[in-house]
Amino acid sequence: MAFFGLASCQCWANISGDSNPVALRDNYNVSSLTDHDAGDHSVNIDTDMPNANYSAYIGGSNDDNGCHSGIHSNAMSASACRYFTRTGSISSGKTDMPLTLFAIFGDPMYG
Repeated sequence: MAFFGLASCQCWANISGDSNPVALRDNYNVSSLTDHDAGDHSVNIDTDMPNANYSAYIGGSNDDNGCHSGIHSNAMSASACRYFTRTGSISSGKTDMPLTLFAIFGDPMYG
């Protein structure tokens, strides 16, 4: 049974950083990924959100080495959301994670 409407997940992705470029393992409402650089990617939304005022979540895993991830605040649009991942301290260089999980919650994409 699908759940649609307010408070439902409008877009999600399970992303593999083990490949080059990064690849989608599975997703809902994601058309593709854009690989800007190591640890710097965009999720391209298949059916656009009504606006860029949604909540985006990103999380990554690199075994036990620690992971920092975040959304580029100036790079959220109705059609894409850019994110970064890095290991170790927040000041360390960006790197692809073996596992990255992404989700968008917001207003429904339909009337």
